[in-house]
Amino acid sequence: MALLEMRDVRVVVDAPEGTRTLVRLSALSVGEGEVVGLVGETGSGKTMTGLAVTQVFPTPAVRLAGGEIRYGGQDLARLDEASLRRIRGREIAMVFQDPATSLNPLFPIGKVLVDLLALHRGLRGARARQEALALLERVELPDAGRVFHRFPHELSGGMRQRAMIALAIAGRPRLLIADEPTTALDVTVQAELLHLFDDLRREEGMAVLFITHNLGIVAHTSERLAIMYAGDVVETGPTAEVLQRPRHPYTRLLLEAVPRRSSAGQRLKAIAGTAIARSDVLAGCPFQSRCPYADDLCREAEPSLEGSDGRTVACHHWEEVTRRA
Repeated sequence: MALLEMRDVRVVVDAPEGTRTLVRLSALSVGEGEVVGLVGETGSGKTMTGLAVTQVFPTPAVRLAGGEIRYGGQDLARLDEASLRRIRGREIAMVFQDPATSLNPLFPIGKVLVDLLALHRGLRGARARQEALALLERVELPDAGRVFHRFPHELSGGMRQRAMIALAIAGRPRLLIADEPTTALDVTVQAELLHLFDDLRREEGMAVLFITHNLGIVAHTSERLAIMYAGDVVETGPTAEVLQRPRHPYTRLLLEAVPRRSSAGQRLKAIAGTAIARSDVLAGCPFQSRCPYADDLCREAEPSLEGSDGRTVACHHWEEVTRRA
């Protein structure tokens, strides 16, 4: 059963030169307790898709311009700001790529945690402090009592990210959106945090939308993959199937660009051309200028996201791609 279902979602930015489309999402879903990896190059619209769920955008110029975002039977796209505030943090929480820009530098971690527990769970006083310390311990922060009184700038990058996760799960959300949560961390800390996400997901029964550009990470953490290009999903399916038998040329080329031990000493294989924004798509398939399979049909008609058996793809030539994969 789908906990989150997004259809025909459009995110735009209003600029002096006119309105530009950032995301035009055909379909994306996350099931109860499921981990879905949302993968694509920088600028593909992954973060904006995550922000669209609760409509917390970086600037008032960015806004939701249409579509359905169904969560637990209600359409979040139709809710007013007061209703959305009751869902943010309590039902749906988000972990951002850089906690240094998300944590309030004026308050110690414990103060923010206690305030969140009062807001989302009605806990106050000694009970809130006790629960805050338990959350810091749960995200495996060493010496939780000392971290409780620390300001964000007094913590390392890995500790800040763990503190951010503690804040995100304080309201016991049903859905966690993790936006590149391990990108700025070293490999050892990345592995520790990925194990932590998995433990929390299993213990709490949370669903997770894991946004990343790292196929290696989602290969080990996600049950299902959604590949995104130019503001729209172009392929979805069970993680192992998508990685072993890609149907979209973009997915195949992404996989070919992943460094492998067997290719040591060789130049990495890059995808030809440059990624484009959704607003730059004029006609046909957005990937046509970089695609080795592109023909006149691709230049004239944009393919829709279609499929069955848990696999969907937006490509006129997916059968040929599958044969060659």
